[in-house]
Amino acid sequence: MGILSSAEAQTISPEQDSSAHTRFRSFYKSRDVGGLPNLLQDLDRSAGGDWTAHPPIIGFIAGILIENPSRFDLLPNDASTVLQADLALAYSLSGQSERGLAIARQIGLDEKRQAFIRSAPSLKTLTVRNPTELDYLWGAAFATGNPLYIRAIVKRFTQLVDQPEKANDILAISEFMQTKKGDIRWLKERYDRATLLDMALASAILVALSRNVAEHEFIRKVVAEDLPKDGYAHRILTAFSGQGS
Repeated sequence: MGILSSAEAQTISPEQDSSAHTRFRSFYKSRDVGGLPNLLQDLDRSAGGDWTAHPPIIGFIAGILIENPSRFDLLPNDASTVLQADLALAYSLSGQSERGLAIARQIGLDEKRQAFIRSAPSLKTLTVRNPTELDYLWGAAFATGNPLYIRAIVKRFTQLVDQPEKANDILAISEFMQTKKGDIRWLKERYDRATLLDMALASAILVALSRNVAEHEFIRKVVAEDLPKDGYAHRILTAFSGQGS
């Protein structure tokens, strides 16, 4: 299903087994801002022109900019146009839209993309309406280790999942994303497109939370504190993570 492909493509960050992505996911532990140009260049190269690889990078840069608003040396000197566009949007997400627009005009982005940058919401107030915004928050979380971004993800997950008529189907979608086994086309007969989009988003969050709770203490702590123990969200996260029924 195309809806699931869109959500799955942007679950966290590209899943390539590379040094760059290991450094990306653990950046908050060292916060080596001086090493960012090399890291971002490596991430850009590994993306290979795949647009779904860039929302996590944009959120990552925005998270850095919120904590270091006066930094001007985040990109390599020979940064690609795509990476410069990432920086422009990251500035807007971090609350510096005029600086982002200046970069957009400098690199020749068209009016449509400039309008998108101009209208970007604040990273700190995102409500996770789609997989792209989900990736912004994951990127910012890996950049900073700030639980604020994880709390926004957990809150949205709870809203989407704590509905008994959908919880088990969201779990089924997540298992399909993980294993690529089975047939879930029957979901199209049960739900309309808007509902399926929300369920795909919930499934993307579930897959990402399951992985990251196991790997990152600050994420594990937020989930333990913010996910209601008596809700469907907690139940299916526990089930999906293989920690119980």
